[in-house]
Amino acid sequence: MIELRKGSKDLFQALELLRTAPEDSVAAMLQDLRSRGSVSDFLQSVDSGVAGASSPVNPLATSLAGASASSPLELDLNMRYSNAFPSLEPLKIADVDLGLLALDKHLSSQRSATPTTSESFSTPSDTSGESPQQQHIDHRLEGLQIWQWTSVPIPDVLAEQAISFYLANEHPVLAFFDADLFLRDLTSAGGRFCSPLLVSSLLAWSCHGQDRVGLFYLDASTEIGRRLGLFGDKDATMPGIDDDEELKSAASYAAWGSFGWHSLHSVNFRAKHRIDHPPLLPIPGDIFGPALNDQMGSTFTWISKFWLITHKVFGEGFNSFSRLPMSHAHQMYQLLLDWAAALPDEVKRSDDCPHHVLVLHIWYHTAIIDIWRPFLESYQDAYASRNSSANAAHTASVQQLKRLLYVYRTRFESTHMTMFITPGFLTLINEVFRNPEASDAQFWFILSARGCLSIASWCKGLRGITEGLMTIGWQNGTFKRHGWAENSMIEDIRSATRALVQDGAYSSLYPISLDSVSEDMGDIGMEALAGEFQRLTAQNEPRGQEVEMTGEQQIWKGDQRDLNLTLSEATEEEEYN
Repeated sequence: MIELRKGSKDLFQALELLRTAPEDSVAAMLQDLRSRGSVSDFLQSVDSGVAGASSPVNPLATSLAGASASSPLELDLNMRYSNAFPSLEPLKIADVDLGLLALDKHLSSQRSATPTTSESFSTPSDTSGESPQQQHIDHRLEGLQIWQWTSVPIPDVLAEQAISFYLANEHPVLAFFDADLFLRDLTSAGGRFCSPLLVSSLLAWSCHGQDRVGLFYLDASTEIGRRLGLFGDKDATMPGIDDDEELKSAASYAAWGSFGWHSLHSVNFRAKHRIDHPPLLPIPGDIFGPALNDQMGSTFTWISKFWLITHKVFGEGFNSFSRLPMSHAHQMYQLLLDWAAALPDEVKRSDDCPHHVLVLHIWYHTAIIDIWRPFLESYQDAYASRNSSANAAHTASVQQLKRLLYVYRTRFESTHMTMFITPGFLTLINEVFRNPEASDAQFWFILSARGCLSIASWCKGLRGITEGLMTIGWQNGTFKRHGWAENSMIEDIRSATRALVQDGAYSSLYPISLDSVSEDMGDIGMEALAGEFQRLTAQNEPRGQEVEMTGEQQIWKGDQRDLNLTLSEATEEEEYN
């Protein structure tokens, strides 16, 4: 049976190579296939390069990642900072999961059978029928009676799924609250650490947000945190906290969870950090800090320490950082390297590390890429030697990011899909657009774009981001280049993007065109670029084969306005002293 499966896979790969190869290469490839003893031998010859130079039209025939370092700096990183820069073995063509490229439509639809409606809550794991996430992540959620906390008519089962999804996928990196205290009070219908506002906020988290509206709550959370003494100057205090261990734990989680969320927003939106001074309370999981749940590992502890560094790097906003000298970038880069050197075993990259460790490393390398981004443009020869180190450091993190995204999609796309890997996809596609002639550019574009589409079917924000990225590809001429224009796999991606469900305009200031010289969100933001994509679509841009879309799931649909109203009323009625 194993040999049969391998034989079928080899046949499929060989056919796909022949189907996507340029016309002037097909005859030679076919002749080479006939001269080999088996299809497997033919694929090995292509993998080793014996069959001739790889074509940019054929992303499967490229070298996807070298086993050796591309520079002395990368080799040094592999040796001294292997926690975050492990040596990368090459990806073998025969080992690539073709389902990630959506070459097999049937396989792809099974891997991420997600609803196409914007109002429904579901995840790839909810609909697959095989994921352990269908079970409660915490037994205390069994028999939850959500009506005790909200007047929103939401089924208990859906509330359980929403809370379980957050706890399993996103709490290990966000940790907005002490989950044990929250669940204890949630299921006992009373207590200090659960409230209608907190429950409504958590349920609203599972709905599609509006970035512009969200900024209002983001500003409000900063002011609330300051008033509570969660963060601020050295004189900020919380009366009675030292004598109450539960309150101290809840406060530490709230402080560092909020600081992390603001940091994530600052980095990804290229905005000034709204919190001037990091929290003084101990980090959960750190020395003197409250304990972390066993399912969280120690990822959140090290994410919090990572945010302390990015606060120093991008705290005044990306545009402010980009105007500082390169010496400052080197200093900030060294801080991130020192952070990596201190990582404990449970937060290192490994073959069996949990999904939240990979999310942390994806954020880590996207931050490094942003540090060197301002210094990658063409300079005069006098500055060439100075910029070589920036290019080498940048390239090293790009290579790591490629492998991280491939591993995440291979291991976790059907069980722990989350929108928080979006910065990785966005960064890598921008890197592809920077150098579309690279031999592996099309492979990584397809893998990243398909990753975006796998989330876009259930996350409205990813629909806008994917559409915006397609617009950039048209604007910078990438899709019109030789090899790109003829690639049916890339045209399938654009067709799949056009086929996404449209349910109104986007409201977001999320920057998508990361290498643009413009700082105007009207030029680089998701809202504008997604709108341009829809305009181009309406003008009947060239279309390829339309992809088969999954049917609408018959599950409960909530009205997001109910949750927004609950949040608004709770915010207005709550008084903070």
